[in-house]
Order: sequence, then C-alpha cells, then structure tokens
Amino acid sequence: ASDNANGAAEAINYLVEMGHRKIGFVSTALHSSFLERYEGYCTALAENGIKINREYIKKHFLFENPMESIRPMFELQDPPTAIFTANDTIGASVVRTLGDLNLGVPDNVSVMGFDDDYIGAHLNPPLTTMAVPRQEMAVAAVTRLRMILSGQEPDSIFLPVTLTKRDSVRNLSSKSETKAV
Repeated sequence: ASDNANGAAEAINYLVEMGHRKIGFVSTALHSSFLERYEGYCTALAENGIKINREYIKKHFLFENPMESIRPMFELQDPPTAIFTANDTIGASVVRTLGDLNLGVPDNVSVMGFDDDYIGAHLNPPLTTMAVPRQEMAVAAVTRLRMILSGQEPDSIFLPVTLTKRDSVRNLSSKSETKAV
C-alpha cells in the first residue's frame, strides 16, 4: 500500500511552505485510504500550528452535485486559499467547480490532489499531486501473494509517495505573483 498518511502530511507541509495556512480538505466517504489521508491532513495542520477549521472540510463530496460541496466554503467570510483533495479525480472536479464559481486555479485558490492519475496531468492548470508508486505496489502485491500461497505470513509494506509539482498551487509566501513549477 502507499503511505497515505505521511503522503498527505507531506502535501500539507508543501502547501504551508508555499504560504498557505487556510487549507481545506475534500473527500468522498472516508474509506481506508481516504481516512489515512484525512488523518495525515489533520496531523500536518497540527504540527504546523494551524487550527483545523471544520468549515474547510467536506468529507461527503458528491460528484453528482459538486457545487453543493464546494460553494459553502467560498461563501465564508474567510475562505480557504488552498484545497487538498483525497484523490486527483476529486481534485479535477474541484478545479472545474471553482471555475464555475469564477475562482481561478491557482490565482484565487490552489488545489492539490493525491495519486497522480492521468486526469490531473491533463487539467488546465495541471494538478500538483502526490504520486503513488503503482508499479512498485504491483510488484509488492505479487510478492505478498506468492508468500501467502506458500504458507508464509507477509509483512505489511507501505511505499512512499512523492510530490509532483505542477501549476495548480500558487506561492503565497513570495511577493511575486508566481506559480509553483
């Protein structure tokens, strides 16, 4: 499995390095990997001295009606400057919904995903994300299956994820109006 909690924490730390302190989280129902990513989000905020704002968290995102999930965050008096999404598919929907709200990414809101799915690379702007090592996960799964079939008890393996910087995160910590590359 990928190291979801530490990967999410790394994503939040990157957003903080880029000057963001008002960071939202958007997910569908919190199943195992999404729950681990949510826990990493919460841990990283706490470690950076940022209080969790429950109004910035949407744990029941609906693809059928993304506006219902996203609009309330941006009707707040102090909306988030960045959104971390539980995966790139949700990230793509958030980017589109923000566009429908006339909020540009990354000029008005930064968006970051997880998984490095193909959809994220083809967005406009391309989505900054945490890349999951799919090939290594497949090799590890086959190795574990072989161990199980031979009567051995395999150890749990958590493979690290890596930051893939693209154009969906704005650097708020510099005085210039540049995007992260």
